[in-house]
Amino acid sequence: LISTEEEVTPVVLAAMERTTDPRLKVLMASAVRHLHGFIRETRPTEEEFEAAMRWIAALGHHTDTSNNEVVLAADVLGASTLIDLINNNGMQGETLSALLGPFYRGQAPACANGDCIAR
Repeated sequence: LISTEEEVTPVVLAAMERTTDPRLKVLMASAVRHLHGFIRETRPTEEEFEAAMRWIAALGHHTDTSNNEVVLAADVLGASTLIDLINNNGMQGETLSALLGPFYRGQAPACANGDCIAR
């Protein structure tokens, strides 16, 4: 029986000990520790937590074969840029990530809100 918030993380990590893929085990254990730390630090209300879960669920609901909202969310949160910078140093001629967004185009004409950007 878990009765304090300090008991949650060790119980979850112990359950994950059965994970057979060593790298997945490391990644998920770290994700759990950081997520639990974030929750303890920010102390969201149950309503805020439910709103966050609805946002995550909406990413899945709005993802299909031509539109991946999870990838866009990773871009907005800077995760894609971090992954790229960790794994690529630009020395092989690749273009490094930038937080300019998926629709960035250099020298793009100015558009008002609501204008079509398809050219």
